[in-house]
Amino acid sequence: MLDLSRNSETHDKLRRRLRNRDWLSRNLKEVQASYGGEWVAIVDEKVVAHGATSAAVKGEVEGKYPMEEMLILPVPKEAISRPL
Repeated sequence: MLDLSRNSETHDKLRRRLRNRDWLSRNLKEVQASYGGEWVAIVDEKVVAHGATSAAVKGEVEGKYPMEEMLILPVPKEAISRPL
């Protein structure tokens, strides 16, 4: 099991990715209202890119943000029945 209390660059990147996931969970309705049906990239608890495909989003953020910290995922239009 991964010990997130340890300090290393890898652990820090994972913690930031998990913070992005938690931010998305807390703000899902607002993100759906703006980007439902699209792919988004989330960095530092904000949407930094969006597009029709994952490739389009990846192309927009490539080289701008650390991929290890970023979430890239589709945003459903409809309500979801389980947490992200």
